[in-house]
Amino acid sequence: MKTFLLTLFLSVSFIAKAQDTLRHEPPTARQDYKIELSADVMWLINDNLTPTVLLKIHKNLSNTAYRLRLGADYTEHINAPGPPTHIYPMSKTHLELFVSVGKEWQLDYDNFRINYGADLYTNYWLYRSEHQSTDAINFLPRQHNLELGLSPFIGAQYFVHKNISLALENHFRIGYNQEKISYVNNDNQLDTSTTKFLKAKLLPLHTISLNFHF
Repeated sequence: MKTFLLTLFLSVSFIAKAQDTLRHEPPTARQDYKIELSADVMWLINDNLTPTVLLKIHKNLSNTAYRLRLGADYTEHINAPGPPTHIYPMSKTHLELFVSVGKEWQLDYDNFRINYGADLYTNYWLYRSEHQSTDAINFLPRQHNLELGLSPFIGAQYFVHKNISLALENHFRIGYNQEKISYVNNDNQLDTSTTKFLKAKLLPLHTISLNFHF
């Protein structure tokens, strides 16, 4: 609920600013830098998201940019032992890697900018946990998930300084997913299942970033 309210508030604020700016300012080309480096801060608000950084390179100092986004996250958690389901500590680990490349177009109005474009992305998850039950049978579930897809986006950016800006992006992802799960069953045999599927999802306020321009 907090994330939804924050999304609504920021979106309304950016739209209001855009409408006011577009009424009073003619479009101008911003051609004073070539490189933009962004740090996404949404993971500070929602700890389920992966921290990412974004590099944009403007060809010939134009309002067209090529994008490279990288992200990674690793967590490890150990549950304390206790009856009745397990007698030893259980270790759980989670690894996520994210890479995307794309292209964006930009419309500038004074200190306000509209960004739109698309990214090709790949996302990899690895989840692993260890469990020893009271009958001394080990269960070692391991889950791999690989997603490949296209992510069109539209966003807004506000320059607080000619070299510093704040931005948000909304994405719509269409991806192919392959999910593989391996585990040891009750007969102490290794079982593996693989699932393949297509998935589309809307990601409003997918990133909020602090950006530096050079």
